[in-house]
Amino acid sequence: MEFYPSIDHANKHVLLDLIKPILADLDLLNLETGMHPVNDDLYFNVIQYESTIEDQRVWESHRREYDVHYIISGEERIYHNFLNQMSLGNYDTESDWQEMTGQKASELVLLPGNVLIFDKEDAHKTGLKVTDSVMIKKIVFKIAM
Repeated sequence: MEFYPSIDHANKHVLLDLIKPILADLDLLNLETGMHPVNDDLYFNVIQYESTIEDQRVWESHRREYDVHYIISGEERIYHNFLNQMSLGNYDTESDWQEMTGQKASELVLLPGNVLIFDKEDAHKTGLKVTDSVMIKKIVFKIAM
């Protein structure tokens, strides 16, 4: 897991250098939710949902793609742990989604403009409220490993 307060704080980062020009061209406030293909190795998903309590969210990780989260609006608490600390369940090959259970090892709060990168060893539980439930709008870039 790597955290950056903004996309501009990451100089010469291979993954972030791929998404910087895409972000620069987007109208973030009017961006439609859903999948947006870029090329064979990169697409992004615009997601909007209300933050909630941890029992309402699930742990996940991905084997084939990096997740790069970029917060457009709202605030979101995210739990993190490493895969080797979790109890793994089924893996869905088609959607590249690992089912699991476990406890958080760390947590952080993402605010608008923050960037968070997860690789295949990072278990994460997203969408958790910070204090009150708020609407979160974010982009999750999916980049082939």
